[in-house]
Amino acid sequence: MSKQSKRKSEFRYHKIIIHYKNGKKKSIRHPTYIWQERGIIYDYHSITHSSSIEGISLKELRTNPNPRDKRKSYYDAQSKSDHKASFGRKRKGWKLHPLDEEEIQKSHKK
Repeated sequence: MSKQSKRKSEFRYHKIIIHYKNGKKKSIRHPTYIWQERGIIYDYHSITHSSSIEGISLKELRTNPNPRDKRKSYYDAQSKSDHKASFGRKRKGWKLHPLDEEEIQKSHKK
């Protein structure tokens, strides 16, 4: 990890713009687990309730990070990066099970 990289452990919604073939756009928010900050970039994993999404490797979480939601949750095993401006405010009360957090952090060590 470089000097400008800072380890994180927080949840935020990520704003995604979907462009349709007819020229229309739609903005959606999706929960993410941010594991690292690199200057103006966040490295993150998407969180979902879907147990399978074509072309995406999902791993099951032991508990749902959202304390108000008791449904099963999964995270995208592939880390992604995006500009800080595309993320909302930090979600209070959201947390990963310690074993899940350890597993995610271990997957990024080289």
